Amino acid sequence: MVGHLVAPHLAYRPIALLSSIGKIFEQIMVKHIKDFVAESVSNKKPLLPLMQFGGLVGRSTTMALQALTNFVYTGWASGNKRKVSLLGLDISGAFPRVNRRKLLRTLVQKGLPGYIIKFA
Repeated sequence: MVGHLVAPHLAYRPIALLSSIGKIFEQIMVKHIKDFVAESVSNKKPLLPLMQFGGLVGRSTTMALQALTNFVYTGWASGNKRKVSLLGLDISGAFPRVNRRKLLRTLVQKGLPGYIIKFA
């Protein structure tokens, strides 16, 4: 036998069950959310931290590495014998574990439009 045995519930791959209209609607909502996030930055009240690079238009991995490098060099150059440390975490499956009510409450507090909250 080639390969290994797989538990029956792991042998299936998910398929897209959304209709074409549902997918289009989802893309429209994604655009509205991205526009809201971009507008919050331009209004000097950013919804996300300024050091957030993932998933944002105009932000890249290269920019994240440049910001990190700049932070390290600034720490070293300060002359105060500062130590610079970095802790990197990759928390797999973090989003499904988020408290949905708390997330939605936070988004309402940050001013996300009600029609987007209702969609969630």
